[in-house]
Amino acid sequence: MRHPILDRYVAIGGSAVQKPQVMKVRIGARIGDLFEECGGFTGTPKRIATGSPILGRMVQDLDEPVIKTTYAVFALLEDQPGDGKVRHCISCGECRAVCPVGLDPEELFKAAENNSSDAAMEGYGPVMAGRCHGCGCCEVFCPSRLPLSTVITNYARGESKFAGE
Repeated sequence: MRHPILDRYVAIGGSAVQKPQVMKVRIGARIGDLFEECGGFTGTPKRIATGSPILGRMVQDLDEPVIKTTYAVFALLEDQPGDGKVRHCISCGECRAVCPVGLDPEELFKAAENNSSDAAMEGYGPVMAGRCHGCGCCEVFCPSRLPLSTVITNYARGESKFAGE
């Protein structure tokens, strides 16, 4: 028996969001209402988008609805994610808490940085990284703004940690 999709889990985050979280959201809910449920904005966002922090689709109006393909909504204080500064993982565990696949993005990111094999990292190699479906939830919640899912998916494909390197 088939049931219609009425709800979905959506990651709400970014540097302009007061309290980032993953919420069960009714399809058709206003994006503006999601930000209100997260305590509003910390400042005036310069960029609001759905999807991944890097390749997301710009939101033109906070009245736009959540659709069945919406998995993340984020608001950033800066025009682009990241400011060119090299940041390091602070081992906060936020990425682990929001990964819908149950992976450990922190360990996979570290394995990718070191280009480690499965044996060296006790299961945190390219095979495990291949389970990542690149949703970007970990990137939205990372306080260090590391390109976690980008690096992990590149690592799984055997590419350099950052595309274009």
